[in-house]
Amino acid sequence: MRPRALEERGTYSLVRELIDRFKQLARKELELMRIEAAENQQRGREAALWGAASALLGVAATAAAVISLTLALGRWLPIGLVALLLLSVFALAATILLRVTLGRLRTAWPRRSLREARATLAIIRSLGASDEPL
Repeated sequence: MRPRALEERGTYSLVRELIDRFKQLARKELELMRIEAAENQQRGREAALWGAASALLGVAATAAAVISLTLALGRWLPIGLVALLLLSVFALAATILLRVTLGRLRTAWPRRSLREARATLAIIRSLGASDEPL
């Protein structure tokens, strides 16, 4: 807008336009938040699928490993020691898979909280509530 045109308009008119633009900005922010939430939800689904797939493969691998290691180690070591070794290996593998899954889930967390968006909306609404001329 030209500086001359701004001088010709009254303060009330300019403040009213500013409030209208803030309202428009708030609507756009909420729309952006909804889009980001949908994207985050999709990332969460993908992370859950990766976690489920790794868990399924982990169960199959665990079963094969338990059978193989028990047969192999049971020939030379006491069965209690074999069980302890297998427990340690599987606990380590489960920890690694859990860390991978949590790493993927972290990308699905919202970047902006719903509380922040509501606070912005409340501020915009409070600006629009006072229609008294300045």
